[in-house]
Amino acid sequence: MTVIPGRQMLDAKMRARMRLVAPHASRAFMINRTIEQKRQKSMALADVVDRLNAGVILLDSACNIVHSNPAADAILDAEDVLRSVHGRLLARSSEANAALRDVFRGEAEVAAAVATDRKIQLTSRDGSHYIAQVIALPSLLREGNAGRTRGAIGALFVWMAKLDVRACAGSIDRTFELTPAELRVLQSIVEVGGVPETADALGIAETTVKTHLHRVFAKTGTSRQADLVKLAAGFSNPLVH
Repeated sequence: MTVIPGRQMLDAKMRARMRLVAPHASRAFMINRTIEQKRQKSMALADVVDRLNAGVILLDSACNIVHSNPAADAILDAEDVLRSVHGRLLARSSEANAALRDVFRGEAEVAAAVATDRKIQLTSRDGSHYIAQVIALPSLLREGNAGRTRGAIGALFVWMAKLDVRACAGSIDRTFELTPAELRVLQSIVEVGGVPETADALGIAETTVKTHLHRVFAKTGTSRQADLVKLAAGFSNPLVH
């Protein structure tokens, strides 16, 4: 076998260099694989969020919208309870706006809102009620992919506070022992509005509505109609409408 002069020395040098480079190449490969796995998980999670019927809006510390799913886009396009102004989330009422700014000042405030199960009530022009629930944002989504969710510190989970009597009546009955008439008043208060509107919708006197309403307050441990809206939202399934 013919040996090319200097070949053994060249091979030895190359092997030495390879030994130096190999650990770095291995680390780079592992890092790339980890990044790709996180990217795939983030994409899969974003796909699930986009399929939800409830609105999901990812926000940064200035309440700028970083990402919104199709259900949230529909809510924003209506420009009623929530709207986007130059990419910033605004609520219809000044109280809701103040609550949003208070929660989305930083990650600590978002964590505190989640810990206390804080909800923000939203009311549309026609009197319909929506519930906005603050959601802790996993670090996976904060890192995001291709910058889609970069800067988001939390999420707002938004759905209409609609009480489906057929779906919830059994649970509400067992929990609060409401009569059928009281349950109808509760549903109307949530879906229609106040006492006059409920009286018109049910075809009964306002005094009758007030009587049933006071009994509902007593049985549920609430004292305001706004509290009943939040209570109803707890029995509703925010994933479907």
